Amino acid sequence: MSKPDIKQFRLSTGEEIICEILEWDCDESSAMIVRGILKIIETEDWKAGIRLIAFRPFMAFNEDPRIVQTINSEHVIAEAQPPDSLMKMYTRCVRKIKKDMDEYPDLPTFDVDDLNYMSDDELRDHLKNEMGKFKKKELYDDSDMDNVVQFKPKDKTFH
Repeated sequence: MSKPDIKQFRLSTGEEIICEILEWDCDESSAMIVRGILKIIETEDWKAGIRLIAFRPFMAFNEDPRIVQTINSEHVIAEAQPPDSLMKMYTRCVRKIKKDMDEYPDLPTFDVDDLNYMSDDELRDHLKNEMGKFKKKELYDDSDMDNVVQFKPKDKTFH
């Protein structure tokens, strides 16, 4: 099995994505076949010297990184090999999403139009019922928190 071809792209929309390339564009087509597209969300707090990066699904309702999608190469304005730190975060995130998708294949879905006709009490009961289907299982396992910085630890006080 060959190593996945993971690339980082800046699109003409200004969005930055990272994904696995399955097939590059060619003379006949500008479509690149990819999977695991995640939008890179970056924010910085210059005063605090903090840079935060998060991944979000690139397309709504296409969260599963196993879904094959196409990107028009004519909208790619820059391409890079992601640095090791970004590759590690991406790989970890894709692995976590796959695990969640496998563990919770039937997350509650509903038609928003149906909810418009419910009273507040009916809506509350409906959501409780839907969430109750998970038998109080935690949707997200927080046991892998080694990349989380805890602020205001119990034994320290900040002023």
